[in-house]
Amino acid sequence: MGAVRPNLGSRNLHDKEIGFQSGCNAPPGSSPLGEINDCDLPVYQQSWWLNCMRGANYREATVRKDGLTVGRLSFNVKKVRMGFLWGENHPWSHIGGPIVSRNLTRAMQSQVLDDLLAQLPQNTSYRFASSSQLSYSDMVKTAFVKAGFTYTRQVDYVRRPETLDAMSELKSKHRTHIKAAARKMEIVELSAEEFVDFYQSNLEAQGRISYAPLAVVKHLITAGAERRQISVVAARTRRRVQEDNTSTMNVPCDAAIACVWDKQRYYYWMSTRRIHLCDSRHEPPQPDAIKLLVMNAMHHAQTLGLVFDVDGVTSPGSDHLYKQIFGLKEEEARDVFTRAGLLPRLYEKYRPAFRKVVAIFQASATHSF
Repeated sequence: MGAVRPNLGSRNLHDKEIGFQSGCNAPPGSSPLGEINDCDLPVYQQSWWLNCMRGANYREATVRKDGLTVGRLSFNVKKVRMGFLWGENHPWSHIGGPIVSRNLTRAMQSQVLDDLLAQLPQNTSYRFASSSQLSYSDMVKTAFVKAGFTYTRQVDYVRRPETLDAMSELKSKHRTHIKAAARKMEIVELSAEEFVDFYQSNLEAQGRISYAPLAVVKHLITAGAERRQISVVAARTRRRVQEDNTSTMNVPCDAAIACVWDKQRYYYWMSTRRIHLCDSRHEPPQPDAIKLLVMNAMHHAQTLGLVFDVDGVTSPGSDHLYKQIFGLKEEEARDVFTRAGLLPRLYEKYRPAFRKVVAIFQASATHSF
């Protein structure tokens, strides 16, 4: 399939076979052991999503029992300043961390989590953002803290499908603005290539580069569309007939968003807006284009019977957008775990002494001349 990236040297950590203590009772109605079921996972941790991530920086720790994978922790590794290694959620993936089979008892799940984290190399620093909605999230937190990780939380906002119409929850001023935008604009679907090209051009207009390869986004959108787990739409000014009876065919998109979903949640995954340049022949973008698209996404999530998830709050501005403008009242939190690697810890510990030695050396070199 064209949506799956070739394996360019991805590396597995140890596949650890484990032996469980006897005497543990399986949950009612389930087998004592069972392989991880994709349908139980957030979309960012499903197999098809991870297959798009496989490459030179892909790492994965697994725990197997009787030939079945009962635990998995996949992540991305890259080099940062001074050549230190940094492990984190995969690019474009806002949820990561360990996953274990739901068919295991809690005692078994706890052991699998410990075995997964024990495989992480000590020379790498890590940051994982994990869902707090998993049935074993409390044990994930315990395992990470026991393995020397620091625990923090990331704010998230959600909207339940049984909630009233999203427009009715807006303040009158914002409702008026979005209704005005809806009259002026149309919402159209974008292909993977169209979305990535639009995203790239908006970055270039700001003199910025993408933090991760946009080719991966193209693979994800293509694969997600085949599975009907993704929506990519844009807002643009409605085409109109001009005075010379010609149609405004080349109307640019003002904004675009991409959303992905699993069987429980609908995530506001990516967004971009057109940057208006002074020499542009086009009119400035509509200021409420993104808001119109997000409201459309909330409605789509509601029709699918899914929880709309803003996919993490990353700035005070986004917090204001979700809470004050969209009126999202239900706040959740994602679990974030960090741990510095051995070399960074040693560097931080001895950095003051190192700087002192360098200062003495520089002073003596100055005096010698």
